[in-house]
Amino acid sequence: RLPLPLGRMLRPLHAILADLRRPLPDNCIPSYKGPSNTDIDFLSWHQVTHLLHTYAPGWYPEIGQLFDLDVFTVTLRLIILSAEGKTAYEGIGRDKGEEFTGRAYGDRARRAYARALKHAAQLLGMDWLQEENEKHQSTAALDAYLLKEQAERVQGLAAACEKAGLDKAAYIEALRQQAGVQKTKDIPLAMLQEAAWCVEAYAAGQKG
Repeated sequence: RLPLPLGRMLRPLHAILADLRRPLPDNCIPSYKGPSNTDIDFLSWHQVTHLLHTYAPGWYPEIGQLFDLDVFTVTLRLIILSAEGKTAYEGIGRDKGEEFTGRAYGDRARRAYARALKHAAQLLGMDWLQEENEKHQSTAALDAYLLKEQAERVQGLAAACEKAGLDKAAYIEALRQQAGVQKTKDIPLAMLQEAAWCVEAYAAGQKG
């Protein structure tokens, strides 16, 4: 019987935060020209959610209050699920419409929501994010970075299997089936980490 993760094992909060707080390579962070022709680096909201889906699967947002006066304001709680339970980080997003004329996309509500999400992400430790105007940017570099990390975790899992005396090919195939994917690159990063812990615990038990 292979020591596979049982269902969705939640990681410790400190492990999730360590992954989210790790700065990304420069080529993964788009930039645009700001005041005085300076370069401003930032991630757009959809790239932030990509990182959250990767490192904190099961996360979800809760909309708190909405105010639509001169400035559209949204409060949002970002909920992280971990082995310790639920942890919430609350962010605030504002948008005043006319100040973004000709530069922004979407309506005021969408832009305020995006800012609230990014603000909450900053509070949980992703403080290298910038609260700037949203723009559509290519995520190719970010995807490549995450794919590289995924490949490294597969290699680490394969090494752990060999050390534990397990058939690494059979183990990874079982993981693919459990994840419901056909390709190894589509196994979630969090599942690979959980699987590595299971294999390490199995190896320790065999020695004991």
